[in-house]
Amino acid sequence: MCMRGVLLILLAVAASGCLMHPYSGGAAPENQTNASAAQATPPPAQKTCLGPVCGADGQTYDTDCEAMNARTAILYTGECQPPEPACNDTDAGLNTTFAGAAVKGNETDADYCLDSAQLVEYDCLDNTITKTVVQCGAHSECVDGACTAENESAQDLGAEPGCNGTSEPDIYSRGTVTWNGTSYSDLCVDYHNVKDYFCQDGKLESINNNCPGGYACSGGMCAPLVLTCTATAPANDTTVRGRTTVSRGLGTVSEDIDDCVDLQTIRKYYCLQNGSDTYEEFSCGSGKKCVDGRCVRSTCTETDGGRDIYRAGTTTVQGHSSMDVCTDDHTVHEYYCYGDGVLDEEIGCGTGYLCDNGACIQS
Repeated sequence: MCMRGVLLILLAVAASGCLMHPYSGGAAPENQTNASAAQATPPPAQKTCLGPVCGADGQTYDTDCEAMNARTAILYTGECQPPEPACNDTDAGLNTTFAGAAVKGNETDADYCLDSAQLVEYDCLDNTITKTVVQCGAHSECVDGACTAENESAQDLGAEPGCNGTSEPDIYSRGTVTWNGTSYSDLCVDYHNVKDYFCQDGKLESINNNCPGGYACSGGMCAPLVLTCTATAPANDTTVRGRTTVSRGLGTVSEDIDDCVDLQTIRKYYCLQNGSDTYEEFSCGSGKKCVDGRCVRSTCTETDGGRDIYRAGTTTVQGHSSMDVCTDDHTVHEYYCYGDGVLDEEIGCGTGYLCDNGACIQS
């Protein structure tokens, strides 16, 4: 057959759509099929790492990705918090006949006598230290943090018969009167009233008197009310939210709780020796922020410790970094963390300093 005939046959086959692919069965090669499938399937989205998180191993991880890489389950978002300490009562609850104390972590509250008739008893309720004022009751007296039987019945057989002692009641001092060899000491009927014993016409008499304003019955007499202050956290521990309570007798004068002045500053309350309280403001420091009255770790990090113009640093938040730079020979553009964000300002180096590579150095 001549070449012209062969060419005509091939053109006819191609026009009919029956021209076969050189591979067997007319199918596309496997590598070409896989390439087409790869082009049709979009690449997986890159995971965004978030943090910090608390792992099941009790460790804090900067991001959930780090926890996953460590093959640790995530308990919750945020830094791992230390387990709450257990509350223990040394006298096993509301035991008024034994002087005990309630202890929880670094806090210890011991039972004490508010006056001769009233006991302040501490115990544990729902793992929290609670305070209860208990009346010791008739013929019982509060001594050294416990209610004890009042010793009034001991008789002196050699004592002079009749009534011996003061002839007038005195609410500002505790007196003792002897009646036929039995001693009777002034005592507190309740918080506001004192029972005074005295002799009148050779007989034992007693009268209940109210304590005036600014006084309360304590130790069998009306005594001036003094301020007492209690604190639940150390004054310099910014990681714990504390509370101070100032009381005068049974009344609460004030109650103050640590709070945040701003994202970077915490106000801590503490007790004074005179029974009152006051506060001091602290900076949470580099890489921390103030939340709910305590300093916690921030998502913003710094390499120069914060607002420090004498060290060049880099501030990073959510993957974005800002580096301290020199605006001119005498001014540094300083970046620093503020809560979870970044602040910046231009600060002059001052006399005797020049700005070099993002830091003020001595010229």
